[in-house]
Parts: sequence; C-alpha cells; structure tokens
Amino acid sequence: MIELAGLLPDEIAEAFRIEQKFRAKQIFFGISKGWVDFQKFNIPSDLRQELISSAVVFSPRVNQSFRDDEGNGKFSITLNDGNCVEAVVLSDKSGRRTLCVSSQVGCAMNCAFCKTGTLGFARNLTASEIVAQFLLAEQIEGKIDNVVFMGMGE
Repeated sequence: MIELAGLLPDEIAEAFRIEQKFRAKQIFFGISKGWVDFQKFNIPSDLRQELISSAVVFSPRVNQSFRDDEGNGKFSITLNDGNCVEAVVLSDKSGRRTLCVSSQVGCAMNCAFCKTGTLGFARNLTASEIVAQFLLAEQIEGKIDNVVFMGMGE
C-alpha cells in the first residue's frame, strides 16, 4: 500500500501515473484537509478505485491518549513496524495549540535527564509518519496552530 500523507502532488502523479496534474493536486488538497475516506475526493471514479485498492492516506494509529488538567494532550502512536512514538499538543493561555511531533524512534543523545535518550536510537521517521502525527492530532484535538519537532537531540 502506498502512503499518501508524505507525498507531494508530483510524487502522487508519478506513483499513480496521473497525466492530469490537477488531479494529483486534488488528492493532495484532500489529504491536507485530513480526509481519509477516498469517497470524499473530487476525482474520477477509476482513479478513486485505484486509490482504494492500492493506497492509504496514512497507516500509523493512536494506541493511547492522555490529557492533563490544563487541556494538554499526549498521544502514543504505533507505526507500521510496531515502533511507537509520542506526539504532544500544548495549549497556551491565548488558546493557541502547538503540536510537538516526533521525528525519530528513540534518540542517540543519551541525555541523563531524558527517558527517550536512554532507549537509544532506532530510526528516523518517514515524511508520511510525521505528517500522520499532525493529521491524527487534528482528528482528535481539532485545529493545530503551530508544529515543532521533537527527537533530534534537542
């Protein structure tokens, strides 16, 4: 299955041999809106059927979520290979919501104060896995205003 969430319009067109570039842009637009049901996409039925049979928007799934008293959310997300990462949504006093996305499974820095550092480094995430964190967070939390990256040896 092809994961669409990390692809640009030209990459979508290439993956599905789409000659009309605006069709790939329509797919990209739908993904940016968080659509995961290909029936919502304004594309020809033959292309829609091809997507249904050979693609997913993203495959990572939330396996646990937590919320603190201040409205901040934390999500444990399982990736295709069974590894898990965390994404965190922080709300400030003005109501802006910032999503902290993981960019790696584990961390190679081994900082004494950080639990993730003690786990070691497994791998970098794919573009699709990073975008999936954003799309999952918006499904659960609503509109996200800012994004920051975690897991790079801050």
